[in-house]
Amino acid sequence: GWSGGDPQEQFYHAEGMPPEAYGMGMPAMPEGPCVTMAALSIRQPFASLILYGVKQLEARTRPTLKQVQGPLAVHVSHKEEPYDSHLVSMAIAILRRRYPDEAISQLFQLPAAMAQGHGCVVGIVDVEATWHADLFSEVEQAQLTEQAVYPAAATYLTQLRSPRWLAYPVRATGSNKLWEVTVPVDALPKGTELDARGNVLYVPTATNADRSACGVGGGVGGG
Repeated sequence: GWSGGDPQEQFYHAEGMPPEAYGMGMPAMPEGPCVTMAALSIRQPFASLILYGVKQLEARTRPTLKQVQGPLAVHVSHKEEPYDSHLVSMAIAILRRRYPDEAISQLFQLPAAMAQGHGCVVGIVDVEATWHADLFSEVEQAQLTEQAVYPAAATYLTQLRSPRWLAYPVRATGSNKLWEVTVPVDALPKGTELDARGNVLYVPTATNADRSACGVGGGVGGG
């Protein structure tokens, strides 16, 4: 989930379509109305932690998301972060402060509707401000570590709000940097509104929909 990416690089673009319509080679342009939005490829289990509302900050060594304000498509990388990796071990240690192991195991899994979601866009999250952790005291950084499910010290922290799952996973090529993806309108979460230019609008925080597809993680830390 911390692959980084140069924010000065041009957006990479890939079309997305439902997995059942995806054959060999590059995905074709999906049929019907579509929207284009910024996207980030994130390894499991960190993608599901974001979309369950548990991971509310993205911590990176570079300000990858500083140029993004508004909806961001969450793409699940083809490869998972190994369960015995240092990243996952740290995440488990941080999560154990709030959750029993059974709940953590659930949070590490995509919901049944997204079980084939590797290599797919599975949800949307609203990106807000990005700050450097040095702006915060040690006590505040400890709190931010819990929200990022990653040690906050010396990182750029981006606030993630209003996570919501797509109606179905949308296969896309993905990238190791910030990129753009085309998503069919009928895959967008229920109640999604578009502006006059066809862009996905922010979800007001106060009316945040169910963020907890498997019954855990909703409402953690507010917002």
